[in-house]
Amino acid sequence: MKLYIIVFVLAVQTTLFSACQVSKIELGPKTEVKSYLEKEFEMEDSTSLNLSCDSSNIEVYVWDEKTIKFEVAKRVRGVWKREELEKDLDNFLVEIYEKENEIIFKSEYRGKNKSPADRNIDLTLYMPKKIEGITLEIGTGNIKFHDNIRGKLNGEIGMANMEVAGFYGEIGIEGNIGNITISSGRLEGETYIKKNIGNICINAKFEEGGNYLFKTDIGNIELALPGDSKISFESIGELEINDFDDFSYDTKAHVETSVGKIAIRKTGE
Repeated sequence: MKLYIIVFVLAVQTTLFSACQVSKIELGPKTEVKSYLEKEFEMEDSTSLNLSCDSSNIEVYVWDEKTIKFEVAKRVRGVWKREELEKDLDNFLVEIYEKENEIIFKSEYRGKNKSPADRNIDLTLYMPKKIEGITLEIGTGNIKFHDNIRGKLNGEIGMANMEVAGFYGEIGIEGNIGNITISSGRLEGETYIKKNIGNICINAKFEEGGNYLFKTDIGNIELALPGDSKISFESIGELEINDFDDFSYDTKAHVETSVGKIAIRKTGE
């Protein structure tokens, strides 16, 4: 079932994304300039990845190489002369380095115009399917995992949507504004997703023995999992449907929304 659209959430999200900080007003047709850099590291299964970005659109792909590759595009838009815009590209701080068993990416814009629509980073990652862990610290933007990944995924997300094609492992995400979608996979361990404003949509298996929490203050929560799953769901909020009416299982999942609807459905798998 497609998630209900909450008009208030979208209005708040649009307002905050477009005006998260006071910036100089720029009137007239805008020119865009970009600069690029690439970097690649060897990886082992025990390697972790740490991404910290103030404003970034992140896309992650899986490949068969035992390396991780960063493709970075710094982007500036404005009504200034091209030479001034190109100079403003230098206000992006981008660091990519390896420390012990962790690969770290940091980006920050240190100029005066903080508008994420006009000053941001486009980051494309190519990485192995299995990784020890991924830690995200994202201010604004979007995050999309195009392929299945395995490991641990933790993060603090300000105002960003996150889409995951398939995930196998443990997730711990807290965020302010934005939707989270996981389209397939298997959730494990102490998995939790907590949002202030945003929808949570998950279609995946839930490992028995795990402990699960899905909470949003304003938004809908939709969970879909195999019908033979031995999980007991506790819900707080307006419950549209819960196909799992056996509350005696040891594996528990807490689902909560203050403003929105909850739907927990069985799939045919």
